[in-house]
Amino acid sequence: MAAHWQSAGGEIAEFMNRPPKLVCLCSLDSVSWNNSTLINKNVAAELNKRKAAETAISIFLAAPIYQKH
Repeated sequence: MAAHWQSAGGEIAEFMNRPPKLVCLCSLDSVSWNNSTLINKNVAAELNKRKAAETAISIFLAAPIYQKH
């Protein structure tokens, strides 16, 4: 998804690239998408902490999360 929006133009691309994003993937060590923060450990706890502090509307795009055992 990041690869597409980073190189796209127009209003929708600007909408996708401008706001802060949380990327929750245990398989990544870093992210390069503008305004992105990687959460790759304690995902549920970190999301709950951020939700409690959130003051703006957020848009969540999600895929299944598989935890390592």
